[in-house]
Amino acid sequence: MAKTPDAVAPPRIPWRQVLNPRVALLLSVALLSSTTFYMVQPFFLIYFRHTQGLSTAESGALVSVPFLAVILLAMVGGYVADRIGVVRAYTLGLLVYGMSVGTAALVHGFAALFPLMVVAGLAMSVTSGGMQSIINLSAPPAQRGLLQNYLYWIHNMGALLGVLLASELLRAGRSNIPILLLGGMRIAMFLLFAGLFWGERPADSAQSAAPDPAPARLRPWSVIQGAMADKPLRYTTLSMFLLMIMESQLDSTVPLEFTEHFRHGIALFGPTVALGTALVVACQPFALKVLARKSSANTFRVGALLTGVGLTLGGTVGTIWAWVAGMVLYSMGAVMWAVKLNDRVSALPREGHTALYFGALGTAQNAAFFIGIGLGSAVYRVAGAPWVFGSMTIMAILAGFAFARGGVGFGGAGQEERV
Repeated sequence: MAKTPDAVAPPRIPWRQVLNPRVALLLSVALLSSTTFYMVQPFFLIYFRHTQGLSTAESGALVSVPFLAVILLAMVGGYVADRIGVVRAYTLGLLVYGMSVGTAALVHGFAALFPLMVVAGLAMSVTSGGMQSIINLSAPPAQRGLLQNYLYWIHNMGALLGVLLASELLRAGRSNIPILLLGGMRIAMFLLFAGLFWGERPADSAQSAAPDPAPARLRPWSVIQGAMADKPLRYTTLSMFLLMIMESQLDSTVPLEFTEHFRHGIALFGPTVALGTALVVACQPFALKVLARKSSANTFRVGALLTGVGLTLGGTVGTIWAWVAGMVLYSMGAVMWAVKLNDRVSALPREGHTALYFGALGTAQNAAFFIGIGLGSAVYRVAGAPWVFGSMTIMAILAGFAFARGGVGFGGAGQEERV
């Protein structure tokens, strides 16, 4: 099939033209969602291990099993969401997730916690990529890359607030209060979405009044196979998978390293990670302007490399100052690769299959966290920090290669075209 001419990257659109009331509300909900999530996720392993008194293996299984559910079912969940409506599927997933996680804060023991975490994972398979899909469907194509970058900025702002609030005020890792807040917030989000958006038509799309009925006649597996055959999607998910393997260490081996090698490790871990997140939040708006006309592949490669080198520096040197410097490098790299990755993923979905495509990206992301948390913790215990963190630079190089391969046949940022 012949390649289409490369599209010209459009000028960045002023934020005032993008943030209509619906989008502003969605981004506000995303901020609350991210904040409560990061009150819990980086400390879940510590909570199960030290507060609940479970073994390291049991704690790792509880943390990782929701990610396993998303690996197996996210694309199926995306297909279902495209059929019944992205907002409806996302809303129901919020309710189930909030109830299961909230209950998990009130029970004890591996046998009681495990089925609750399985149910939470099933809900995540539907909500994975849900907000990204809703944002993408709430704007015309020219604005989607910018909105995905806004969503990424909101995500990091929430991570910064969540980690600081939990570590400084809510006794994260030692109390179930953050977990209860996470469950309660998801139930509140369910009520909000059900009240405001439940009646929207199943297509959930602002761009098309009459979606193509042909995809609905295809069987689910045929639709999923068609998405998996999409070369840009395959390579983009691979690059995301490798990046998320690195990021998953912030939820597993990095807090373990801090708690086992530094006095008052949790108190040090929170501000150190928050420093890196604050840099991302502060620098991304400038990066959107500065990097808009830069080469996507080269910018992504440099950013991924800085992220990998940052983890390698902190984990192999092992001092608190090495970790501070490493988090600075990690975050500066994330600012660079995130701009190009968000532009790419906003242009990936084919019409009528938005949730399916974001489900595929969610599968890669959660597979990375499942493997990164489980395998990373095991290698950390057996071989030590240098082996875990020393491999991060290699993964960064591979991620840059995969991203470049996924751009074959694409044009400018935000207007990329397939062959």
